[in-house]
Amino acid sequence: MGDKPIYKENAGAIGVSVFENKGKTKEGKDFVFKTINLQKSYKDKDGKWQNLNLSMRVDDIPKVRMLLAMAYKECTLREKAEETN
Repeated sequence: MGDKPIYKENAGAIGVSVFENKGKTKEGKDFVFKTINLQKSYKDKDGKWQNLNLSMRVDDIPKVRMLLAMAYKECTLREKAEETN
């Protein structure tokens, strides 16, 4: 456990990293949990690289997947409807 990810993968300008973290319960018992960092790299208007970061817990992944799928569906259906009009 530390500052280095236990897993890292990139797909172009999108990257994901998984980190192991230590925590304590209310009773003082040690436990380990994972956080996921999602990163988007882009060049700003001055041509300098910038990074957007989102950190979440493992239980957030299905919710994010669902919301992204819903947004993708809405965008693609809207595009198809606009093409046929």
